[in-house]
Order: sequence, then C-alpha cells, then structure tokens
Amino acid sequence: MPGAVRTAAFHISPQGYVAGRYLTGTDSPFHSFVWKDGAFEYFDVPDAYSTLANGINALGEVTGRFYDAPDPECTDPPARGFVRTKGGEFLEITLSGAVNLTVNQMTASGMMVVDSLDADCWPGDNIAGCEHGYLLKRGSSYQIDYPGSTWTDARSISERGDIVGVYADSEDRGHGFLLKNGEFSTVDYPGAEGTDINDINLAGEMVGIAWNVAPEGRDVSFLLRAGNFIEIQYPGAVKTRVWGLNDAGTVCGFWQAADGIWRSFVAKRH
Repeated sequence: MPGAVRTAAFHISPQGYVAGRYLTGTDSPFHSFVWKDGAFEYFDVPDAYSTLANGINALGEVTGRFYDAPDPECTDPPARGFVRTKGGEFLEITLSGAVNLTVNQMTASGMMVVDSLDADCWPGDNIAGCEHGYLLKRGSSYQIDYPGSTWTDARSISERGDIVGVYADSEDRGHGFLLKNGEFSTVDYPGAEGTDINDINLAGEMVGIAWNVAPEGRDVSFLLRAGNFIEIQYPGAVKTRVWGLNDAGTVCGFWQAADGIWRSFVAKRH
C-alpha cells in the first residue's frame, strides 16, 4: 500500500486475490484492502472506526473484524465480525454469548471459522477458558476447543473442512493444531517455544510462524509440506510473517525492512 507504514497481507484466494489491512500512521486506525490483478481496492465497514480483513475466498467474499470508535468509558471496544459479500454488502456475524469476535476465514460453500471470547469474560481476555474457536455451518455453530487447552483460536478452514489454528497448554505455551475428520493433532515446529498454524490448503499443506526457535532464539515463518518444515524468509527482511496459502501453493504475508516499515508479499511456487 503506497504511503502506509504497515501493510499486512493475511489471505490469498485460489485465483491469487489477496486480502489484508494497512496503517497510514502508527496511531491511526486500520483500513482494509483487496489486491486483485495488481491493483488495490480499499474498503472499510460503513461507520466503523477500524476495519481488519482476515480472509478472502474463491467467490471474492472477504471476512474479518471491525471496531467502533473508542470513547472515554471504553478505550478498547470489542471486535465485531463481518463478511463482505461479492456484491459489496457488509454482514455482521454474531454468536450468542460471545464478544470480541473475528471471522477468520470462510469457504466458498459458506463454512466459516470464528474466534471469540465468552461475553462474561470481557474485557479480561487473558482469563483461562475464555477464548474459543467456532465453526459456523448451515446455520449452526460448533465450539472448537483443543482438549486440555486454556484457549483455542481457529484460524483457517479448507474447502474440505480441515481446520487449523493455535491453542495454549496449561503453561500458556502456544501450539499449532489440525482438526481433521473430528480428530485433533498438534503441530509444533522443532525447537520452538511456540507454534502458530495460520492456514491450510486442500493438499493439507500449512503455513505458520514458530516463535523463539532454538538455538538462536529467532522467529521463523514456514511452509509445512509432506511432513517437512520449509523456512520462508523475505530477502533482506528483519522479520517475516506468513499468513496465507492457496491451493496452488502460493503464499502471502508481510515483512519488516530495516526502516521499520512492514510491507506485504506474495510468493509463488516454482
């Protein structure tokens, strides 16, 4: 995004369209974009103070969260989930008993994964047992909690219905997870203190971020393919964050340069 101090690409559709968000100043609210055929389309949820896009599907439908303007009594208002239809209409997504809600991704068939807090936990979002993932499907919602976890964040769903994300154990260490055919499995990067799994495609490939990896203690973005972790580092970047992956194996994310500015990237498989 020209002139932005932070541009973050979060998801990429099968056609290669990218959804993300940007900041024009360090204290400014977020605005969102879709990058399509080399051009940016900028948008905000009407009347929202801040809009953060998280996902885009094969139909061009965009998901994410938005915030109302802060006020003296509530300096940090809860997030509200949205879907932007291919026709440009905005739909707010709500869950009974939930607050601070984000729609992370939605398939072309309408399945979506959501992250939220229990309403009676707000604003104490660090309380164990308050944060849950949800699958919304055919008008019904299904809570997603990794067994024994203190919180669970469902971040992505493939067109097959496989779900990935991150959960915390009793020591508040983060682990990636895969939920497939009703069965959970843990995905941890070797030697990392924490692992986030951010996206999955139809082939079962995943992308994510490993935190404080031994022995250097650095953070590593990666692609997990056929059981092998492949590091992804933008050339010359101080930091790289990979968030999106489509069925063609193209990834997207953002990287920080030495000047402190975060910029987005798309990397295609050779």
